[in-house]
Amino acid sequence: MKKKARKKNSKSARREFCSYYIEILDWDLSYSLRLTGDMKNMPWPFWEHASLDITGKFLQPNVLEGRAIEVTILGSRTIVRIMEHPEECSEEPKALGGLRVRGKQSKFIGSVPLDVLHTLCFLIQAGKIKALVLSGQILYHGSAAITSICFEKDYEPED
Repeated sequence: MKKKARKKNSKSARREFCSYYIEILDWDLSYSLRLTGDMKNMPWPFWEHASLDITGKFLQPNVLEGRAIEVTILGSRTIVRIMEHPEECSEEPKALGGLRVRGKQSKFIGSVPLDVLHTLCFLIQAGKIKALVLSGQILYHGSAAITSICFEKDYEPED
């Protein structure tokens, strides 16, 4: 008698999507520029790092409400180049960043065009941005790929 092969659960291949609302409590901007010098595999003579570091707390989903989170938004010139010359993009990006919620730690690391970092800082400082909305996959084993980053003036809960 032959055994029937088990079918894989088709739901496991399909991931649900979720929005993560975060209240911005504090922030900082860091920037550094240096010559690459002896850094290997660098096709240009400069190395640049810019990041907007946010401390916040989850407002939604309810299961994460009140939980602290550290957010790092990196400024990327690569995104700027791809937006200006999309025909030169060799592969389609899968995410803008990754959310990780494990144990007591919650972190998000993602990228936006470098050009907008200073504007975002100005708007946060002026009180025009108070919340961050990350949209993407629902958490699976404590991780989620994020496909949308949105800065909002006010927190508008989903109905």
